[in-house]
Amino acid sequence: MKKIIVDYKKGMFFDTLVNNNVYGVILNSEEYSLNPLDGLKIDELLNLNKELKKYNLKSFINVDRLIKEEEIDEFVSYFKKIYDLFDFYIYSDMSVLTMVNDYSKLIYYPKTYISSTNELKAYSKLNIKSFLSNELSFEEIEDIDKANIPYSLEVFGFHQMFYSKRHLLSLYKEWFNIETNVKNKELFIKEELRDEFYPIFETDKGTLIYTDYCYYLFSELDKLNNVDMVYINSAFIDLNTYLYVISLYNELISDGDTLELEKELLSIGYKLDKGFLLKKSVLLKNSGGESDE
Repeated sequence: MKKIIVDYKKGMFFDTLVNNNVYGVILNSEEYSLNPLDGLKIDELLNLNKELKKYNLKSFINVDRLIKEEEIDEFVSYFKKIYDLFDFYIYSDMSVLTMVNDYSKLIYYPKTYISSTNELKAYSKLNIKSFLSNELSFEEIEDIDKANIPYSLEVFGFHQMFYSKRHLLSLYKEWFNIETNVKNKELFIKEELRDEFYPIFETDKGTLIYTDYCYYLFSELDKLNNVDMVYINSAFIDLNTYLYVISLYNELISDGDTLELEKELLSIGYKLDKGFLLKKSVLLKNSGGESDE
């Protein structure tokens, strides 16, 4: 059975998640998460963890930020302080592997990197769970699925397509002498020769740019046999809509009417698209580790 994991959003009730067979909840570290959702301090993480345990929900701590050289000691101290307290840790910086001896709590999700069975096997041998790249076509995902190695997928949400440690919006604001607040605020960027408006978000940790559409992989899930966890991303989605989307994926996984459920998903009021799912990407590597292109 595929397991649903979701973001923590203020105002959600955990019993609603239990009723929708949610497996676990992602809590974003204030210091070390890149997610544009509100970050949580350690005391908030601990309090929420207690609540999650009451509902038998797993706790996932998101520490996916890239770590600078001068931050390593502080990050090591933070990571070791909390490691035994929560169920899983989502990371993208490889320095995490030097901080613990037991990798069974680690989930590697660098957004675009894992695109071959060899990569999946390597992390599986280390007992590390991992997400496939969010830019693979369904044909490529099916090829990896045939390796019979468990993996996870982000199946819904605005995909992060760019990250820089630089504060690009603040630099733009300074250069053009703009007074508008740009930090921790959903804004949009448009290329001169394109029509799309891409969500752009700046925090103290840098600048993030997302797809102009909300990606979804839905009916295709029935054809994948080795998906372990499916992540429903809530960034830029309002709470009520998010809970409704969770319920639709729960019905899908519970053998609901796929076509009817997908129609309902498409009517939620956001611009939905399958993105790379129906296109051949250049990311998939063959068994020898070389690019197919």
